[in-house]
Amino acid sequence: MSDYPNVVDSRNAFPKALPETKLPGKVAPVAPVYFPPQQYTRLLAGLIHKLNNVITVLSGHTGLLLLQPKLSRAVREPVEQMLEATQLLSRYLDEAVLLARAPRLELGAVDVAPLLAELPERTGFPVTFAALPSTATAWGDAQQLRACFEQVVQNAREAHAKNVTCRAEDGSEWLQISFRDDGKGISSDVINRIFEPFFTTKKNGNIGLGLFRIQGYLALTGGGLKVSSDNKTYTEASFFLAKTSPAAA
Repeated sequence: MSDYPNVVDSRNAFPKALPETKLPGKVAPVAPVYFPPQQYTRLLAGLIHKLNNVITVLSGHTGLLLLQPKLSRAVREPVEQMLEATQLLSRYLDEAVLLARAPRLELGAVDVAPLLAELPERTGFPVTFAALPSTATAWGDAQQLRACFEQVVQNAREAHAKNVTCRAEDGSEWLQISFRDDGKGISSDVINRIFEPFFTTKKNGNIGLGLFRIQGYLALTGGGLKVSSDNKTYTEASFFLAKTSPAAA
């Protein structure tokens, strides 16, 4: 173990050996190089910075080209598509930077009931509470939990739902929070991909990271999310939140 707190010990963090690779002739195999996770994060951030510089050049020149008054329609339309694509790529990269950074969580016992009660006002969307205890405690970060709940309601809105029904079931080890909307549902070929990063079926500029973020947060706090749908009339997202710290279990 490392003698310092919050430092990854390279002696324990990486594989001890790799399978032998047979190479022709007398070519010496190149030893693989491993880096701590923090190094990969820095590498990713640096790469994204360089790519954003390229995007700035592309978007700048395409924008100037679109200012030309005599630009023909045959040229203008593909240039506009290029500009939209570079802007979308920039959003993807910005989100990737945020995801690469380790979240700063303020973990502790969180009363979930107030977070749920404020959802209609914060989202501007109808949320009906079928079963909501006066107090419902789970282990986690209040700000992150609020964002997770709001994301699920936003998903219902984008699925053309008119209402979301929320239920809470308080167990001995888990707090289950379920959101059921009355939207058009999710098809069977899509539902298996909803947790993939950047996967989306929406055409409104959505970049497809909402459920991926939720999945990541819940993994850090020992929880989980189950999504079900009949592909016709509803989608239900059920949070399973640990009642106590996973480390104490």
